[in-house]
Amino acid sequence: MKSVILILLFFTVTLTESSPVTKQVKAHRFSSPDYKRISSIPDYYQKENRFGTYPLNGSMHCGPVAVSNSLIWLSKNGVASLVPSSGDDLLDQHNIIEKLASKEYMNTRSIGSTVQDLCRGLKKYLDEKAIEGLLLFEGMYTVTDKFRGDTRPDLDRIIKHTKGLRAAWLNIGWYRYDPDTNEYRKTGGHWVTLSGYKNENSSDILIINDPATKERQMEYLEIEPIIDGTIINGNRNFPVNASGFFRFKTGKNRYGIIGGVVYLSLENEEIIAGV
Repeated sequence: MKSVILILLFFTVTLTESSPVTKQVKAHRFSSPDYKRISSIPDYYQKENRFGTYPLNGSMHCGPVAVSNSLIWLSKNGVASLVPSSGDDLLDQHNIIEKLASKEYMNTRSIGSTVQDLCRGLKKYLDEKAIEGLLLFEGMYTVTDKFRGDTRPDLDRIIKHTKGLRAAWLNIGWYRYDPDTNEYRKTGGHWVTLSGYKNENSSDILIINDPATKERQMEYLEIEPIIDGTIINGNRNFPVNASGFFRFKTGKNRYGIIGGVVYLSLENEEIIAGV
């Protein structure tokens, strides 16, 4: 995507072709408690075509690509059976993206992948590999009960999932803010891979890998909690209390809002405890 979840209501995470995060947020000097981990997480470009193109030229493949970054890293750091290696890492990742994006898994299509799609597809993949994992979603969108966590992403949980055999994927919405009505209206959406966290000058900064960015680079979101206001998502026009969500500025009266986070833990004690 070019230049940053019975009967359910599914809300799309990509209403338009989304933009790379990099060009919409300011960069910070890199300093991380785990540089080795961050630099070793793949940063696959969703429009990569050396092994063939994805449908719609990959413009809606941010979800499976973001997840694949973490699966490849986990497979090389203690869970080898997650992604069997052929000796060609890029080809292996291309193939896993193709599988995850298929109808049987995340059902990536012209609207992208919903949160429910992503959770369902990843759970199916883990089950097929006989890998036990704790899969959880926190945020504003609807998912089945087995994935449901809090209605707001928790920063402590986000930070925890930058360590150990864990991964997380941010569901970012692009919003136009109206200061007169204190409303955020959604214009698009995107999935990115969480790769790290740092605190700089008392600011909380999330380090991400953005599938829409062609060149590998460290990308930073300086986030802040929203105090009040209303979020209006897409054509469904359903209002959400904005308080407690995290935003980052992308332009004049424009923000990215982390509408939700999907977490995966392969840590045994957390799987057993279910938290």
